[in-house]
Amino acid sequence: RTTSSSTTSSTVGQAVENGGTPTGDKTGESPKTKNLMFVKTHKCGTSTLVNMFYLYGVRRRSNFALQPYQHVINSQNIRKLTPPRHPGESYNIQCQHGKFRPQYEHIIMPKETSFYTTILRSPISHFKSAFSYWGNDKAMREQYGDDLSYEESMNRWLDQHSGLTVGLTVNSVATDLGFNNFETALPLQKRIDRFIQHIDSEMDLVMITDRFDESLVMLKEMMGWNTTDILYRKRMVGKKDERKTKAISQALQNKILDREVIDAQLYEYFNSKLDQLIDTYGRDKFEDRVREFLEMRKTFDELCLSNVQYHDPGRRENNEDNDSGGPVNSEYSEINKACSFLVTRDLILTSVITQLQLSDDYKNRTVYDTFEKVYMEAMVREIQDTFNRGVPVYHSPADLIEGS
Repeated sequence: RTTSSSTTSSTVGQAVENGGTPTGDKTGESPKTKNLMFVKTHKCGTSTLVNMFYLYGVRRRSNFALQPYQHVINSQNIRKLTPPRHPGESYNIQCQHGKFRPQYEHIIMPKETSFYTTILRSPISHFKSAFSYWGNDKAMREQYGDDLSYEESMNRWLDQHSGLTVGLTVNSVATDLGFNNFETALPLQKRIDRFIQHIDSEMDLVMITDRFDESLVMLKEMMGWNTTDILYRKRMVGKKDERKTKAISQALQNKILDREVIDAQLYEYFNSKLDQLIDTYGRDKFEDRVREFLEMRKTFDELCLSNVQYHDPGRRENNEDNDSGGPVNSEYSEINKACSFLVTRDLILTSVITQLQLSDDYKNRTVYDTFEKVYMEAMVREIQDTFNRGVPVYHSPADLIEGS
């Protein structure tokens, strides 16, 4: 079934303005699907997911398990977390960076009432992304010269860096999930097999970056969410670099897979399991759900790109042309705000949400009124922190908004 573009646009607009819940949609009734524990893995599209979870939770005035104003969470010290709004209330969402430590996570987000999920990425794609992001390619070029090809850069780096796990570049997904401290006395392959079983028993769903939209639709179905709850805007997408986009040789692919032995086996197992979940759900029915979501997301992207000027709470809205040559929208609708929220830096959102959760009006005022109230304070604090670290200062609030 194909939904007309106008109907989809109307549905998206109405749903976003209603806080993500179109009339007639039903959500899950299970207590387990009311709370979400997301284990954030590096370089797997998680910045995009976290903003989506933040927006979902803020709309519903959820209690977030947060390390106040921080990028990471230390689940070992619960006393340092932002407390729930009222005594006796539980946390509803945890989605900050942090090593997965089940013995502590279970205290913060009890398994009986929380849906546990994480996301993996194909090991070759993940290695290439992490290799560049963490400065390894830059280091190799400084050592061997700017004419060094990307493939040779990776080859030489792998030769120079041995070890089962190397920082956040080799088997880093396994590191994020707690492998380094898991049954270390076992032989490697048995340890990997047991670790996969362990993660399988802990997670209700393991998503796959390379199948992002399918994964989100499965999450929606398992959580009993609405399609509008999984709309997203891509974040932390690197600029295309011709040098880095060239196909790498089969020999290098094999070399990467040999080194990414844990992440590769995790990926193979859970990618296959996603297929099993789809087959159990009904593949034809599931593919219809994915098509509906892709159509709605396309409309949402178009609305974000063509209808809105990303909101800057520190600037007076008017009808004059802005710096980019387009008119500034004087009517700042809920969908504009959702678009801006979804591409705002997560450090800013963490500050905003920390203040929201501690404020008296979190559950009384509209979400975006409160968001605007604390956004500027968070932005100023970020500029001050940046200045104190001795790195370039942002010149305008718009610099704190990231595009797709």
